[in-house]
Amino acid sequence: MIVLFNDSPNPPIRSLGVYRIATELRRRGIEVEVIDFLSHWDQSVLLTYLNTITEVEWWGFSTKFFPPTFNSDNFAGQATFRNSEWTTNNNNAGFITELSINDETALIHYIKNRQGTIVVGGPNAEIIQHLPVNVDIICAGYSDLAVLAVHNHIVHGNSLIYTQFNDKKYVDADKHYAVQILNNLTTEYAKSDFITEDWVLPIEIGRGCIFQCAFCEFDHLGKKPGTYIRSKEEIKQDILYRYNTFGVKKFMFVDDTFNDSLEKMYLIRDIRQETGIDFEFWSYCRVDLLAANPKQVDLIPEIGWKSFTIGIETFNRSSGKAVGKGADPEKLKHFLIELKQRFPELRLQINIIVGLPHDTEDTIRETIEWFLANPDIAEYAKLATLRIKNPKGLTKNISKMSKDPEKYGYKILDGKQFDVYKWTTPYMDSNTAQQLVEKYNPLLRDGTTNRRPDHVTALSDDSFFNVDRFYIIQNYISKKLHYQNI
Repeated sequence: MIVLFNDSPNPPIRSLGVYRIATELRRRGIEVEVIDFLSHWDQSVLLTYLNTITEVEWWGFSTKFFPPTFNSDNFAGQATFRNSEWTTNNNNAGFITELSINDETALIHYIKNRQGTIVVGGPNAEIIQHLPVNVDIICAGYSDLAVLAVHNHIVHGNSLIYTQFNDKKYVDADKHYAVQILNNLTTEYAKSDFITEDWVLPIEIGRGCIFQCAFCEFDHLGKKPGTYIRSKEEIKQDILYRYNTFGVKKFMFVDDTFNDSLEKMYLIRDIRQETGIDFEFWSYCRVDLLAANPKQVDLIPEIGWKSFTIGIETFNRSSGKAVGKGADPEKLKHFLIELKQRFPELRLQINIIVGLPHDTEDTIRETIEWFLANPDIAEYAKLATLRIKNPKGLTKNISKMSKDPEKYGYKILDGKQFDVYKWTTPYMDSNTAQQLVEKYNPLLRDGTTNRRPDHVTALSDDSFFNVDRFYIIQNYISKKLHYQNI
């Protein structure tokens, strides 16, 4: 038996990674128990639940999407929540979970008392090798194949390619256990995962991005167009499985840039026609590509694309050019207005970065004024402060800007290892940028449609936007307890 802990951040969505890993293990006949929404479990109830699971071969944690802030001078209170805004900030959050540091430590102590091996994966696994947390193996990168090697290493003593650092085995999955071809990557769910028709399930479409924006912290940037895309038949299989098994018709299409090719959109159109399922989905959208290709726009209703997350990042032409977002801001504004006039049912989440190379307080204010003057454009518009990391000791999730901030006009003021830098430009500094974010985000929330402060949007019914997500989580936990007769 393997136990995997996760914290899907935006119910009724389930996150992808932990269930992708569970699928690979289950296909080999290995029992896997996924415990989702970990931070919402009562600690004593959780430990009672874990006591019912016997003969656990190893324990896995999917790391939170936003990493902890680390202060190497003070291990106490060194991590902060950077999750969706509906989560209360907590300056004592754990290293690898959204639990408090005390609860996380107690859970790890419990596992170690059971002679358990702890494996950590997920989008910020790499940083864990530098943190004072008692884990054994770290899988960084896409771990579909690496997890099998890790399992055989733990259970059967097979060889494993890793480096040793701070008493942790670090596995670079993208380097030594790379997924070269996106075949056989369907993701399935067990009875104990408690999926019903009202959940929104992820479907992986592709990996990597053809662009290389200077601020982007994702891996696998600059891929060749048309590469690392799953086959039509596999995507179709995922959709049919979710619909036929659970009745689910609302999906998250996981792809760094869904509309980077017209062919990909035709692929989804064909699947929708062939299956006869009127599914709806959310995905990331590169809006300048959409604006430049009328055929893509025409396909939007035909393929069921109901919701977009759009990284506008800036309406400052100079800043955009400097970081690889060189589209004409005025043309983008006109396009967004026309898009919503043509398809008023679309739900758009728009992200803006504060602190790009030529940003000033005036240009940020002008951006806010445009959104407030056009309140029907965005379901939710959000500002975020530019992050420039100290890259020392890290190889993944490092932007080009973090690798060479001076090239982009930044002077670094300070910043400890594994933390974000304080910076300044001739026009703004990081403190001012953060103050602008805190000042204007509430105005955006009040001045836009603002049905929900995150990208949960493959949902066309208003009732879904108003549902109590904590009730959804507690219902899931109740089913898990009943499943183990607790």
